[in-house]
Amino acid sequence: MKIAGYEQLMEHLDDMPEKYDDLLRRLDRHYRSGTIQRTRAKLDIYEVVQNYNNYLAEHESWYGQDRYHNTISDAQINFYLNDPYFLNHITRLNQAINTSMRELVRWRIVAIRIFHEINELLGENRQTVPDIARTTSLNSASESSKYVGTYVLSKGPKNTDLGSRLEVTSNKNDLFIQYRDEREPIQLRIMHETKPWFVLNRFASTVFRFEHSGPNTISVVLGNHDQTSWVKMDDN
Repeated sequence: MKIAGYEQLMEHLDDMPEKYDDLLRRLDRHYRSGTIQRTRAKLDIYEVVQNYNNYLAEHESWYGQDRYHNTISDAQINFYLNDPYFLNHITRLNQAINTSMRELVRWRIVAIRIFHEINELLGENRQTVPDIARTTSLNSASESSKYVGTYVLSKGPKNTDLGSRLEVTSNKNDLFIQYRDEREPIQLRIMHETKPWFVLNRFASTVFRFEHSGPNTISVVLGNHDQTSWVKMDDN
């Protein structure tokens, strides 16, 4: 919904039929909270980057020289390879980005739920739900079934929350994943409109990209950790 259209809707909120009252007011609160969250996340990321640039300008003599001459000195290379401040900065930046992503994904899940409630109220005039707004992992049971299986870690760190083995199951159009000490499978929620990329509600900064490295593979982006690669075990 475009901002102008949203503002016009809110201006006429009191004129709406009573049956829409609760839903539209929830939509209003959700929209405003999302705006606040996105603004705060952008400011947090900007602050991390700005503090980093200020540190370089104040403490690293190569910073101004290399920028002025458009060169990469040995001192700059040594800084990126060995200075702990650079690793600390990358960690802080990842944390800020992960927080932003987690809030965005959770906000989006609620927004999709409200969209479906509005669509149901439209009755015969309801819209066709676009793929990006579906509540299921995939469009069909046949799509989800091809990803079912046991995947083992083939590349990346072994000391992550995921462990070294992923169990992917399906129920109709939905995919579920179980890892390490999780007692129950967790639903994978759509993240990309056309690609089989998913997130978990509780760990929204962890992205599961099926077939990213070819058939029967999963590439997992683990927020602050390195990327991991997984391969499906042969059923035989």
